[in-house]
Amino acid sequence: MSQTPALKAVVASTILNNIQSEKARLRSARSVSPASLHCGRPYSLTYSAAIHCDTGKELPSITRFVDSYNRACNGLLQLLKPYIDDEQYAITIALLIMPSKVSQAVAASKPWAELVGISEGNTKQTARALADPAKPHVTPRTWSQLNASDAYHLLLVLTDPAAADLATSRPARLWREILADFKLPIPPLSAKKLEEVFGELLYTANRTEAANAVFACLRSLLSNRENAKAHNLERQAARQDAINRDPAFFKAFDSYCQDF
Repeated sequence: MSQTPALKAVVASTILNNIQSEKARLRSARSVSPASLHCGRPYSLTYSAAIHCDTGKELPSITRFVDSYNRACNGLLQLLKPYIDDEQYAITIALLIMPSKVSQAVAASKPWAELVGISEGNTKQTARALADPAKPHVTPRTWSQLNASDAYHLLLVLTDPAAADLATSRPARLWREILADFKLPIPPLSAKKLEEVFGELLYTANRTEAANAVFACLRSLLSNRENAKAHNLERQAARQDAINRDPAFFKAFDSYCQDF
């Protein structure tokens, strides 16, 4: 996406305003936050690469950070790709990413029905609110409300359920319990591979922003895919209904189309 001089100036000005001191301008690129660069979800894979700054010592740091951020996003996409279409992990991946539209098999499963709820026709089931054993005074929330805020720690659970970092993340603690309670199959993500993906982003906040960005993209992808499947089935059903009502016409029509 190209930028006009005016827009480029605004972006550069915003970045400079967020970097308030000489010390901040000279610190490592890894300490720059995605929000200050306007490369948060879900446009992290495209818009952040177009950010430029004409002046100032911050340019190398910003460039390195944007490159590291994009490499982390693309690396995570590649890491998750083998499991997205693997049927044995379909329910786990759906609960991990939470697309708005899922397959009928996932929607009818017990974990999805209890944690997300059902609202189709006469069948309705409200999602269960999840209490946090570590903080009983905190108001219980549904999995839909919890899981979108801390994708990085949810991934850590898949690689190491006993990871010390999980103590700070409520979604991760509950995700660990969900996997155990429903005996969900866990994709064989390795902690080493995950660290390789995020290795250039030392700060947990930056890793969380990158993971959230990727999850937002995957959420849209999986939802659109299921919508496309549903629309295709509807078109096939409509066509078959038309054929059943006037088979002679459609036989001649199909013959014409093949000849054409």
